Amino acid sequence: MLLAEHDKIDKSWADASLLEVKEKKFGKFTEWVVSFDNDKIKDKSERTLYMFLNLKGRVLGANYTGN
Repeated sequence: MLLAEHDKIDKSWADASLLEVKEKKFGKFTEWVVSFDNDKIKDKSERTLYMFLNLKGRVLGANYTGN
């Protein structure tokens, strides 16, 4: 995972499992929401990472809530 390679998130995310890829509407915009599970993270509230991409694949953001 590119964010892990550039020290934006813990390196253990590089081996995280893909959970789901789905389209989601945010207001007028549709984005891809890609979620990953990292069983190496002890804090359950930060074990699932959600990445938000535009429909062309550009990363718009990421968080642990999916919102």
